[in-house]
Amino acid sequence: MRRLWSLIAICLLASLTGCSAKSILDRIAPETAQEAKTTFDYLRHGQYDRIEPSVDSSVERGYLYAELTRMAANVPPQEPISVKTVGAYAECETRKGCTTRVSLEYQFPAKWILVEMVVHSQSGRSSITSFYVEPESESLEAVNKFTLQGKTKLQYAILGAAILSLMVMLYALVLCIRAPMKKHKWLWIILILLGAGKVGVNWTTGTVFYHIFWISILPSGISSELYGPWNLSVSLPLGAMLFLIYRNRLRKPDATTPPTNDLTTAVM
Repeated sequence: MRRLWSLIAICLLASLTGCSAKSILDRIAPETAQEAKTTFDYLRHGQYDRIEPSVDSSVERGYLYAELTRMAANVPPQEPISVKTVGAYAECETRKGCTTRVSLEYQFPAKWILVEMVVHSQSGRSSITSFYVEPESESLEAVNKFTLQGKTKLQYAILGAAILSLMVMLYALVLCIRAPMKKHKWLWIILILLGAGKVGVNWTTGTVFYHIFWISILPSGISSELYGPWNLSVSLPLGAMLFLIYRNRLRKPDATTPPTNDLTTAVM
C-alpha cells in the first residue's frame, strides 16, 4: 500500500512540475532551438546550399551533402503537426567558448522525427558542429513511459528487489521510532535510511548498471529526465538490517523495583 501511495505521489509531482520543466527546456538554448528548426526546414525542402555556410569548416563538404541527402530521405513530405523541445544543454568555458545542444521532436501524420543539433560559439562566431535527423515509430514520451508489459525477468527482479528493500527500510524505521532506546536513536534513524551499493536498470532499454562502492539516501530509487527513460535502482538496506539484528540490545532496560528498607524480624 505504501508503495502504491509512493507511485501516486510521483505521478502527482510529475504532473505539477511537467509544465515548468518544459518551459525550462525552452529557455536553455532558444537561439539554437530556433536555428535547428530553420535548418530542418531547409533540409526537408532540399535547400542544402542554405545549410552549408553554417556548418563548421572541419566537416568535409562532400560528406556533408551525402549525409544531408540521406537524412532528407527519412523526412515525410507532409507538413509537421507539432514540434517540441525534448532536450537542451548549454556549457561555456572561458577559453573554449560555448557549446549548446538541442533535441527537437517533430510529429508527422505517420511518424515522428528526432532532430538534434550542436552549435559551438566563440569570439562572436558560431557554427554547427553536429546535426542529425532520425525517424521514430513512436514519440519519446510513449517509448519511455513506465509500464510493466514486455519487460525481462531481470527487470522484474530488480523491481521486486527495490520494493522489498523499501519495505524492509520502512519496517525498521517504524520499529526504531517506536522503540524505547538507550541512546543514539537519531543516529540509527539516519543509518536505516541509507542504502549500500547500487544496482539499477534503464526501464526502456533494459540496460543494467551497478556501483559497488555507493551510499544512497533510501535503498530504492526511481528517476527520469523529461521525455527520457526511467531508471530504477536498488541498494542493500544495510542500516535497516543491522537495526533489526541488534534492536533487542538497543532497548532501554526495564525499570527494576527499588529495594525496600523494611526489615522483618523473626521472633522465636
